[in-house]
Amino acid sequence: MHRGALSAPLDLMAGNQRFGKQRRLLNNAAFKRVFARSQRSSDALFTVRANYAQPPQARLGLAISKRHARHAVQRNRIKRCVREVFRQQADSLRHADYVVVNHPPAATASKVALQRSIGNHLARLGAKKSGTPNTDSA
Repeated sequence: MHRGALSAPLDLMAGNQRFGKQRRLLNNAAFKRVFARSQRSSDALFTVRANYAQPPQARLGLAISKRHARHAVQRNRIKRCVREVFRQQADSLRHADYVVVNHPPAATASKVALQRSIGNHLARLGAKKSGTPNTDSA
């Protein structure tokens, strides 16, 4: 079966849970904006930064470092976990650009630990007002 035959039913089943281009940070300038001016939340596994500069919806950027997760399998597993949690929470988050940066322990952490960590960061940052001072937990 060709690809087009499957895409229509999958699109209908997925609804708003897809992770299309409109939900991602796509270029270097978008990442620089977040790193230059953002609020952040940190723990042992991740640092998540959020820039509330009026994007049309919540968008995600991943900065998963080869330095902190040496093997591609580890990096891909981290990215899959982060994207999954973001997809599940995106509609309830404040409209902001979020960038997730991994720390070394994320490479060997369990899937549940990764998901719990990201969920906590998104809940903290997604509920903040843009004028709230930085409350970095690290």
